[in-house]
Amino acid sequence: MVSFIRENSLKTSHKGYVFGIYVSPEGKGKGLGKLLMIELIRMANNCDGLEHIIIELNQLIVCRHFSIKSLITS
Repeated sequence: MVSFIRENSLKTSHKGYVFGIYVSPEGKGKGLGKLLMIELIRMANNCDGLEHIIIELNQLIVCRHFSIKSLITS
């Protein structure tokens, strides 16, 4: 499961946030988290105007910004 929310104001609608990702204990170590993120990126690529995915970890201020284009080509 991946929690993803996209901004809805005109000024910030180019941003989306990943707030969490969960893989069950029996699914860990099998690449399921990576597959979930790949699917999220695939779906985000179809969202008009979405340019950035911001991943926030453990509710810390530290976050990582990714360009949709850079994620698709990597």
